[in-house]
Amino acid sequence: MATKSKVSFSGRQNGAGTYIDLAFSNGTTRTFLLTADHPLFNNFAAHGFGKKVRDQISTAASVEEAVEQVDALFAAFKEGKWNVLRNSEGMPTVGVLAKALSRLYNKSLDDAQAFVSKLSKKQQADLRKEASVALEIAKLNAEAPETAGVADLLAAFGGNEDSAEAAQ
Repeated sequence: MATKSKVSFSGRQNGAGTYIDLAFSNGTTRTFLLTADHPLFNNFAAHGFGKKVRDQISTAASVEEAVEQVDALFAAFKEGKWNVLRNSEGMPTVGVLAKALSRLYNKSLDDAQAFVSKLSKKQQADLRKEASVALEIAKLNAEAPETAGVADLLAAFGGNEDSAEAAQ
């Protein structure tokens, strides 16, 4: 049985400061206004910054990879970007789910990445199953260039010696 979250969080900003909105599963809501002159502002900022860094390096396989991931995150911050997605080469990339949502809802890739990054893995998987999103992902995958050497790699795995040498 799926469990429903007790509370969902969202944030919004305007000239007064940052509003943190909480919506409880029983319908109760709460809002907290955090202003730059609030005595705990720096504590909130430090906590959020630490969480963002920990999230960024959570999949790092080594200290060196964690350093690379933090460097990519800091570079994104310097450009005014909140999110950076990475591929195995350590370069910024955009996930196919974010690309599909960007196209479907005519939003920027940055907005789509920010949205997807806040979702749990299950929520992302559920979104991928939704008919319009799944169709858009299929279109994006069809547009992607075929990876060179895949047939050789599969043949090598299947035990074909000639193809195994070609794959090396």
